[in-house]
Amino acid sequence: MYWKHPAVQAKPLNARARISVIIPARNEENNLPRLLESLENQTHQPFEVMVADDGSTDRTAETAERFGAKVVSVQKETGWRGKTAACFQGAQAASGEWLVFMDADTWLKDADALSKAASSFQYQGAKGLFSVQPYHEIQEDYENFSAVFNILTMAGMNVISAFNVEAAGAFGPFTMCAREEYFRVGGHEMAQHFLIEGFALAEAFQEDLLPVRLYSGKDMVHFRMYPEGLTQLKNGWIKHFASGSKGTYPSVMTAVVCWIAGGFLVPFFCILTLTTVNWAWILNGVLCYLLYAMQFYLFTCRTGSFSIQAALGYPALFGLFVMVFARSWLATNVLRTVQWKGQKIDL
Repeated sequence: MYWKHPAVQAKPLNARARISVIIPARNEENNLPRLLESLENQTHQPFEVMVADDGSTDRTAETAERFGAKVVSVQKETGWRGKTAACFQGAQAASGEWLVFMDADTWLKDADALSKAASSFQYQGAKGLFSVQPYHEIQEDYENFSAVFNILTMAGMNVISAFNVEAAGAFGPFTMCAREEYFRVGGHEMAQHFLIEGFALAEAFQEDLLPVRLYSGKDMVHFRMYPEGLTQLKNGWIKHFASGSKGTYPSVMTAVVCWIAGGFLVPFFCILTLTTVNWAWILNGVLCYLLYAMQFYLFTCRTGSFSIQAALGYPALFGLFVMVFARSWLATNVLRTVQWKGQKIDL
């Protein structure tokens, strides 16, 4: 399930293509300064930074302009709205040869991050999609409940597994591509009816026989998910997790199911051994529990700054995951509607 850990490697950057950074934003005045400051500090400066303001009711536009970013107001006349509309209209207003789409809650880890992304994209021939899942920075204890979701976001994309299968999609928080190819395949316009735009975008590139490369962002791109509390965290994962699982290859999904089952069976076995008077069985049960917790912690270290206490309490995290996934499946397949940032999204 999690056999490989593809990381972005620094390579010589020969060409100096103009890079347009496009940030879809709705009520992001608190998140934007950290991202825009990280862009200002890059050794490879973007040609332009565009903030696509999707009907914000706070000071998102003013914050963007304070940092010198160009604000693009998302037009609503067509009835098409949300992140995909913001990304597409931002791309239409951009003039760089390469486009980088970044979520407002992300930031670049250090000064050479954009250069590292550009050189890696150049290394793949400056073709297709170059996509990175950000490393999750934890600040509050409740954020540890995202651990299982972060692990399975990576695993569910197929390419980090032991199986030789193509990517299920692209990571929405950081995606890079050539402008000409983006519009040729339809860009985010192709994804306007999809809850998770990265899957539709990747499919459009793959149908045009273009590569989709996925990486972990631990040493390049970071984010903090759902800083407003446990309710936001729960609603955020409900919004899209069941939809995202549909792209997971059957062999990978089988491995995921076995891993989740182990998350419940191992603690059950441990508790069962504690009811015996056989110290060998008790030692066996405790050892199995600790080994599973160690493996869980290894996976969390790859995806975020989750605590070792969260790893030791992994059965509770698996319990929350099952409840949220069930709610996500119901919202996606039965109710056909989800709520996010004050908007009702019909599926």
